[in-house]
Amino acid sequence: ATPDKYDQKYQQWALSNLPIFPEKYKFIVGADKKKQFNIVKDLLNEADTIIIATDSDREGENIAWSIMAKAHINLKTKTLKRLWINSLEQEAILDGFKNLKDGWDYYPAYQEAKTRQISDWLIGMNGSPLYTLLLRQNGVRGVYSIGRVQTPTLYMVYQRDQAIKNF
Repeated sequence: ATPDKYDQKYQQWALSNLPIFPEKYKFIVGADKKKQFNIVKDLLNEADTIIIATDSDREGENIAWSIMAKAHINLKTKTLKRLWINSLEQEAILDGFKNLKDGWDYYPAYQEAKTRQISDWLIGMNGSPLYTLLLRQNGVRGVYSIGRVQTPTLYMVYQRDQAIKNF
């Protein structure tokens, strides 16, 4: 959720409102995805066994577990299995279904991805208004987007461009 979903005071950027550290993070299903989410939510609630078949990585775990959390699934009443495959070849998929893993074994990967997701949010939602407002105080116009990955990556591109320019 954007900061204004936590408190209306965040609708306008102000240094006095920074840093933003919500006590509990809100995750919102986009309006364009609500219909599909509700279908998945109903199916998850009806199922006795849930097979997590998202991408075989932390982000895939984050997607699956975030959907289950947002759907308020009572996981104590469900059997969770994990399809872990690295190929979409028919043989690999069939082998994956024959060798389903315990879904809970991958819960730590979800926690790790969720922590990264929250740290990205904190950096972006605090860094972008901070830098923009400080730069404006010094007469620099514009809005400046700050991100955990994008900012150092853009700096690397800038450094390379400067090296080429000054060769």
